[in-house]
Amino acid sequence: MNIEHFMEWFMNRLLPNCPPRSVIVLDNAKYQNSVFEKIPTKSSTKKFMMEWRTKRGVVYDSRSLKAELFLTVKAQNAKPTYLTDIKAAEFGFDLIRLPVGHCELNLIELVWAQVKGYAARNNKDCTMAGIEVCAREGIENVDSDRWASCVRHVITKVENHYREFDGLVEEAVEELVIRTKIQTVRTV
Repeated sequence: MNIEHFMEWFMNRLLPNCPPRSVIVLDNAKYQNSVFEKIPTKSSTKKFMMEWRTKRGVVYDSRSLKAELFLTVKAQNAKPTYLTDIKAAEFGFDLIRLPVGHCELNLIELVWAQVKGYAARNNKDCTMAGIEVCAREGIENVDSDRWASCVRHVITKVENHYREFDGLVEEAVEELVIRTKIQTVRTV
């Protein structure tokens, strides 16, 4: 899918049909994250960095080196603005992005796996037409119970696993800090 097709679908089909106060979850597919306003990076031109700062009313010395300009851009801790965020906000919706590289948190991946499994099991003639029919049937089989089952799986298995792991890491780091402090005190 390209950016234009996604944005047309997002603005004209998804947003108008979501219930009030919806939260929309996106993964990090490039077409879902079209940048509305870019933030200068180290590889940006000096001219772009100066224009970016000027737009924000940030004073700078035009004789500054590119590296100095970048340090001041970085200090502002600016985040890119995405077109999807702007459009969702116009409808009063919040947008959440899944962390990069964590497709196991994306419910649609579980649902899509069920649809593909159904199509693979039921496509007896192994034709494209058969795949299309089976895929449509598989999609129709995704009811609220199946969706709720996927939600429960992500919450009870995946998210809780991350919480538990985070707690273990936190304990290990805390223990390391305490040991390091004790050793430092002893050597002083």
